[in-house]
Amino acid sequence: MRDRRLAEKIMGGIGIVIAALQAFFGFFLLIALKYSAVNAGIVKTAGMANVNGAVNSLTAFSAQAFIAGAVSFIIAAAALFMMDSKKGTLTGIMLILAGAENSVVLFAAGLPAGLILMAAGIIALLRKPCTE
Repeated sequence: MRDRRLAEKIMGGIGIVIAALQAFFGFFLLIALKYSAVNAGIVKTAGMANVNGAVNSLTAFSAQAFIAGAVSFIIAAAALFMMDSKKGTLTGIMLILAGAENSVVLFAAGLPAGLILMAAGIIALLRKPCTE
């Protein structure tokens, strides 16, 4: 028997991987900004007047990337685990929420994962439920 939810699973899996990469990037950027060597590199390229603004901007973006990626990953992973049950509507709504959250929090940086997750959610909502 073929899997009726294969497209949603593949697209959801790709979205989960991208969201995990965002969380990974955000976490390690937060760690890197704590060390003076990174700040020294920012001083060389930006000049002393812009250092505080650059560090604060990178810190805010990395925290947003970590939180948005982690939340999106958790919601989408829960949706994929529920996909085998007959809860296609709930799965679709969860995938759309995970993608929307990622896209809204990270703006342009969150669009790739957000669009893929929202597309998987729309497919899950439009697909006929399994009747077996």
